[in-house]
Formats: sequence, structure tokens, C-alpha cells
Amino acid sequence: MQLRYSGERYLSEAPGKSIHYEHLHRYAFAKYFAKGKKVIDIACGEGYGSYLLAEMAEDVTALDIDEATIAHAAHKYKKGNLKFLQGSMTELPFKTKECFDLAVCMEGIEHTKQQSKVFDQISKVLKKEGILIISTPNITAYKKHDGNKNPFHEKELSRIELEDLL
Repeated sequence: MQLRYSGERYLSEAPGKSIHYEHLHRYAFAKYFAKGKKVIDIACGEGYGSYLLAEMAEDVTALDIDEATIAHAAHKYKKGNLKFLQGSMTELPFKTKECFDLAVCMEGIEHTKQQSKVFDQISKVLKKEGILIISTPNITAYKKHDGNKNPFHEKELSRIELEDLL
């Protein structure tokens, strides 16, 4: 299963070097927090980051809302400790509370207007002593640099707005 590059999701086959560095360094950083941990990768996209996390983690559950993207990820990135699930970050599909040591959400929160609900969901599945690693474009820098709105983003945040949500 091959995904077509639309500009919405990063694909490891996408053209251009800078986008690769921009996306991969986030997961390269996060994977060291994953060592020996149970990890959820929320809005995992095509799965490259989940695969990197699985190099260090005990177990990685990767979640994305798009069924075709999850099928692609499950086909492309196979590891015994990595599973891909289709689901929404506003309604995480887990009955057990506090079941993850690390929650990762890279460039996902801006794709919903229900950001408080995402944080409520994460707080339910993340252990009390758990770690959240999240990234999102800073609207202040992003608008200044690019000058246009990303049509796939529902609500972009400034640093202060993200801190307030946290």
C-alpha cells in the first residue's frame, strides 16, 4: 500500500531534504525517552516515527485517524513490539487508564479544534509519572516564515497557547 504525497502528512519518500530533518529529529529526540517504556504515538501518520520509537521502547501503539495511512504504516513498518491502530486522538480507543509511560504527539494537535479534549484523553491513558512529548508549529514563527495558512490545520497555536493547554 503506497500513500500519495498531498502535503498533509509527512512521507519518508517525500521530496526535499529539509522536511526529512524537520520531522525525523523530533522522533530521534523522543526515542531516548522511550527506552523500556510502553509508548503511544498519537497522530502517527505514515509510521516512520513509531518505528524509530520501537527501536528503544518495550511496546509502541501507534494511532492515526486515517485508515489508509494505518494500513500503509502496518505494511511498511513491522516490528514485534509495534502495532498500528486506526482511531481519533479525541477519542482514544483504550479502556484501561494509565496504561502508557510515554505519549508522543508530533505535529498532530493542530489538526483538530478539540485540543483540550486531546489533552483530556492523553491524561487518562498516561501514567501519573508518565511523560508527554508534543510538537506543533508555532503559529507566530510559522506565519512569519511562510506567510500562509496550512489548509490541513484546524487550529494552529502560539507557544503561549500551547503552554496554556498543557
